[in-house]
Order: sequence, then structure tokens, then C-alpha cells
Amino acid sequence: MQNLCYQLKVIPAFNSNIYRLLELDGSCTFAALSDLILDAFEFDHDHLYMFSLGRKPYDPNGIYSPGGRAEKRADRVRLQDVDPVKRNKYLYLYNFGDEWIFYITVMKIWEADQKISAKVVQSQGTLCQYPNCEDVWDEDGNVWDDEDDWDAKDNCNEYGCEFTDDLVITLVDEQDTVVKDKLIPLPAQLQKLQEPHFRRQSICRSAQQLLCLRHPHIQHILHRIPHRFCRHCCP
Repeated sequence: MQNLCYQLKVIPAFNSNIYRLLELDGSCTFAALSDLILDAFEFDHDHLYMFSLGRKPYDPNGIYSPGGRAEKRADRVRLQDVDPVKRNKYLYLYNFGDEWIFYITVMKIWEADQKISAKVVQSQGTLCQYPNCEDVWDEDGNVWDDEDDWDAKDNCNEYGCEFTDDLVITLVDEQDTVVKDKLIPLPAQLQKLQEPHFRRQSICRSAQQLLCLRHPHIQHILHRIPHRFCRHCCP
């Protein structure tokens, strides 16, 4: 029986000059394809992802990373199961916080007597998974120095937020009305994250205040804060 093999071109949505050309066997799952893409761009494997044959982010009919409740799981659907055709274009969304979007184009299809190993055959350009993470500014536009302004190892809690010597966190139970009052400022603070000079410390403190509350909605809200903004606190 002949094995179907595919050549795929993967391009980040924002820059068509950067790409990876991949070759893999049709028996590879979409989970394996995700791993290959992340390795090709030197990304970590710490976040959720999804594929959409219709190029729709969060497609309800998409193929999602294992562990969720989606009907189609990436570790159970093989590439050949979706019957790719040359010039078909799919969408790959990685990290539902930072939302890295890639387009996958089927460049070539052929048959082989044996299965082929998944590999990168051509590449151009590089991507930084956490852009603009080397310099951090305060509200006055001054660049913080990692060594002088904080110690990334000493001033970090398990949630990736900065601790200071005078900060004490006490877990308390709160009523829904109190939690609601604390959640109201969050949209404005999230919006401020988009500004070029934001006060990183105030964002971390807001996250710490919310972590003190035992409430089912807290983790959902905090996950909306892009991971790259807390990366310096917890490498």
C-alpha cells in the first residue's frame, strides 16, 4: 500500500517573508504537525492550539489540542483523514492568549513506498515568540534594568508575578459582589498592556490581588493577560 506524503508551507499571518517548508507522512496526526511547526520556529510547547480547515480562528469545527472538550482532537486526526488537496490553505492558531496565527498551504502531494520522517526542508527568517520582552519600561518611559530593579528568581511567585519585600498575600473568601468590584478595573488595565510604555509592576500587583480571592472566575480572567508580559518575572 502506497503512503501519501505532503509538503506544507507554513507562514505567519503577519509576515509572508518568513516561512518553513515541511515534509511529513499522511499518517502523522495534527498533534505531530503542531510539534513540527513549533520546533521549526523554535517556539515552546506550553500552550493550547487549534487547526481550522476553513481558516477560522476558534472554529467550532476545528481540530483542537488534546485535553479539551472539542469533538476533533489533534492527537486522533491524521493529516490524510482530512483529504488535503494541493493549494489547500489551513489555519493554525497557537497560544490562545498571544494568538499566533499561521497559514498552512499544501504545496505538493506524492506517494511513497515507505513512510517518510517529518522534517523541515527549507526555512527563511526567524520569529521571536515573546517580542519586545527584552526591555521593560515604567510609566515614565524609563527602561528597567533586570539586575538593578528586580531579581527575576527572588521576586517571583508561582503564578509568574513579582513579589516585593513588603507585600503579604492572605487568602480570603469573598462574596460575588466584592469580586465583581475587583474585576471591573481589569478591562482598562488589559487595554493599557497594549500601550508602548506601561507600568509592569501595577499589572503584576493587580494579578496578585485577584489571586488572593477564591473564586471560580479568577483564573479565567487572569489567563487573558498575555504570557509574555510576565515572562521576565518567571523565566
